[in-house]
Amino acid sequence: HTHARTHTMDEFLKMAGSLAAADVTKLGKELSSTRVTTLLASHQQSLAPVLASLDFVSQSITAAAILAAMEDDGTPQRREEWVSAATRLFLSFNPAHACAAQSLIARVGNGLADRLCALKQPIRGILPLQSVIAKSQSSADHLTAAHQALLRLCLLARCYGVARTILEANPLSLDTEVNQDMDVADVLKYFYYGGMVFTGLKDFSRALHFYSVAICAPAEVVSAIALEAYKKFLLVSLLENGKLLPLPKFTKFIMRYFKQLAQPYTAIAIAFATGSLQELDQEIAKAQAVFVADKNLGLVKQCRTRLVRRNIRKLTETFLTLSLEDIAKRVGLSTADEVEHQLVQMIADKEIFATINQSSRMVSFTEDPEQFDSAETLDILNKRAALTAQLAAKIKVLDTELRVNPKFIRKAHPAGEGGMGGPQALDAEFDDMFPGGK
Repeated sequence: HTHARTHTMDEFLKMAGSLAAADVTKLGKELSSTRVTTLLASHQQSLAPVLASLDFVSQSITAAAILAAMEDDGTPQRREEWVSAATRLFLSFNPAHACAAQSLIARVGNGLADRLCALKQPIRGILPLQSVIAKSQSSADHLTAAHQALLRLCLLARCYGVARTILEANPLSLDTEVNQDMDVADVLKYFYYGGMVFTGLKDFSRALHFYSVAICAPAEVVSAIALEAYKKFLLVSLLENGKLLPLPKFTKFIMRYFKQLAQPYTAIAIAFATGSLQELDQEIAKAQAVFVADKNLGLVKQCRTRLVRRNIRKLTETFLTLSLEDIAKRVGLSTADEVEHQLVQMIADKEIFATINQSSRMVSFTEDPEQFDSAETLDILNKRAALTAQLAAKIKVLDTELRVNPKFIRKAHPAGEGGMGGPQALDAEFDDMFPGGK
């Protein structure tokens, strides 16, 4: 190798300068190599002064390599200095160099997300990451390794609108020319965080799609990301469909492990299927500590509300009028006031059509007045049909590429978990994102 004898920082800078002038792609590969990472890591004291001497536009890749190698010593001042430098780099990153630096951009992006999480200022990283990702994409529909860090920051900052815009751009293609070092964990996290975004937006059908991709990605072992995605998939299935949706047959092998590892969640689904609020409450109480630790108690509480509402909706199929006390007894709630609260919410959400007579405490159920024959309904159908056709075409192209791509096949079948991190590593920084409402 022509640069195998690089041992000092001066030699490193000379090598980076000569490669930058000759071949940016080669520079990106060389500076993201393990050898260079090890070299830079062994010169921690020199990194900050060297970084300060660089021009972030003409030496973007070199600056990214140095920032990626700088250790986080845990002090707020050092973190702030590093965050400021990474922000400046991402906003001024040379567009001509960005495609060649995807691996380094992802590493700096993860470092930025980690430090801003520690500083409790996740919103600061959103614009810089959006800027550098746009520069590093060869087209708008290409998924990069830094997308998951951007979604993570959006979630922590509760910026669901920004995250929705990113997800609705449908970055589903992997650019194999520039994404050769992309880790399968980056793809899984993108879909897992995407599922969390749509869960927060109450767009449960899209959340289920994103979780299912994270669950169904080819793997020889059960990854922590897929397991966490399965737990949320199960709860969101109950919220959206009132039952656990089946996953594709080829997931049979990992489903055995999921059921064992997520036993309290399976118990919730079984109790939900019985329709008994009492049984569901027992299972929630039994495993409450697990749901709190997993940051899923809010979703579990939403499932409880969903069961109450489903039971109320069933009554509308049998009765025209009922008293609030009668409804409370039949659905398992302790007071008529709780029933009234749920009914008011359900009427507002157009889940049921009813009127409540306050003096007699009677509820009268009516039919849905919507005939689905308006111009607005037709317009919605046409837009959804066009979007479906567009996605189908994209998936067809993606499927063809993936079937014959040996690099993706190797990446998609890791020998071990590949450092994906356990559940605590994945979700420890998030609060319970989806509090349960009454």
